[in-house]
Amino acid sequence: MHYPKSLICCEWKIFSIFKAGCLTAALILMLYLNSVTKTVQDRSLRHPSKSVSHQEDSVRKDLKEISSPRLKAMHNNSNKKKAFETRRTKNKPTSNVTAKFERFENDSHGHGDTQKPYLLVQEPGRLGNRLFQFSSGFSIAKESNHTLIVQRKHALRSVFSPVRDYPEISFQARDFNHSGERAAGTFQPSLFHLPPLNEMICCYFQSWKYFAKHERELRKQFVFLDPIRNRSQHIIQDVAHQYRLRRMSVINITSTSERMFISNDLVFVGLHVRRRDTLGASAKASGYTSAPLSYINKALDYFRNKYTDAVFLVVSDDPTWSRQQLSTRHADVFLANGGTSAIDLCTLAHCNHTIITVGSFGWWGAWLANGDVVYYKDWPIKGSRLAEQYSPEDYFLPSWIGLTS
Repeated sequence: MHYPKSLICCEWKIFSIFKAGCLTAALILMLYLNSVTKTVQDRSLRHPSKSVSHQEDSVRKDLKEISSPRLKAMHNNSNKKKAFETRRTKNKPTSNVTAKFERFENDSHGHGDTQKPYLLVQEPGRLGNRLFQFSSGFSIAKESNHTLIVQRKHALRSVFSPVRDYPEISFQARDFNHSGERAAGTFQPSLFHLPPLNEMICCYFQSWKYFAKHERELRKQFVFLDPIRNRSQHIIQDVAHQYRLRRMSVINITSTSERMFISNDLVFVGLHVRRRDTLGASAKASGYTSAPLSYINKALDYFRNKYTDAVFLVVSDDPTWSRQQLSTRHADVFLANGGTSAIDLCTLAHCNHTIITVGSFGWWGAWLANGDVVYYKDWPIKGSRLAEQYSPEDYFLPSWIGLTS
């Protein structure tokens, strides 16, 4: 059978087109496969552990390691730690103040409660003022459910060992609510009811009523550092030795029993004399005054009449005046300055009884000694600005004895 020539030509063209299309498709497929193969090889070179064989080896290795009991425990603990950190981050307070005080959790040494707001007492003045501020803050913190903060450079850290254990923080004033007293020497009971916020209070808080309720616990905070206590004990022992020598030379005691009688029956009376910063015109205009010699002599006689062997130890900011007017005129009075305010305070604190003239330093020497106390009753000057700040019944303890000149 013969086909027309035109039909044969048409079929040949169709076959040629089909053949060309197949060749083109085959070429494209080859190029694509080459490209894929090269990509896989490149990835394998860059990340060998991602290859199939390496992945299988890694899985086998991990399974083998975790099968070890110790490593399995480490693995489980790691997972627990990650879960804890996730919950901690999720539940962590967002307050800026809380974030700044996180370090306190590790530095509280048992004195801090991270659930309580913080109480920080500002610290103007010298050692006597600092003692009032710490003691009042100690009690206010307990009454208002706060955590008392004692900063690193606080003067009491270099005097009393328990105070060193109190927490200290980095802070900015704007992170605190601010409260203050109305008068330096007047009790303000409203401070016992501070709001549940981080509080900064100012300033002097010079009233025994702030810490009367917590007196027993407060006294435990005032344990002098060993170098201070040792120096003070040496001073007191030296005074006792000098006094015994004077007494024996006066009454001509020779027997050992009589010497022991004098030694065991000594009654040490601390006498604090503050003068230098109370004599100027501006100090007197404000209401400050120094206790006159007539008052001191009256106080000395009070204890001489009450105790047979009273020995007086004088610490003063004016040792020259004290030596000329007191220690050289009385056989039972001795200058006992220790060279630092901390040693002088420790000496007063370890006496049996106390005579104070004016000022918070002598006040604290008397409170720490916790014996009979005589104070100068004509301080501050009546009608002065200072007198408006101080209430005698709030400042002086009711058991203390006030004498005039």
